Amino acid sequence: FLQEVSIMRKVRHKNVVQFIGACTRKPNLCIVFEYMSGGSVYDWVRREGPLRLSTLLKVAVEVSRGMDYLHQRNIIHRDLKAANLLLDENAVRHHNSRQQQAG
Repeated sequence: FLQEVSIMRKVRHKNVVQFIGACTRKPNLCIVFEYMSGGSVYDWVRREGPLRLSTLLKVAVEVSRGMDYLHQRNIIHRDLKAANLLLDENAVRHHNSRQQQAG
């Protein structure tokens, strides 16, 4: 947990959810991230139906940019899926909670 918090404190990219802080005292361990008002891509697709091609391409590009940033820093996101791709009013960001690991 502490290693993950240490890694997340250093991550700053427009396509990666921003780490706000953490409570590192047991038993109340928690991680706080910025609020993403659009929910997940998974929830959006279930609610609205399939993404249009133009939207799908935008999502793919933004996910690729975020993943490239993480990989350049030797950080591996071990659970990349639609439920962990969060939306704000403008963009897609990776949810980088427990799944983000140094690799």
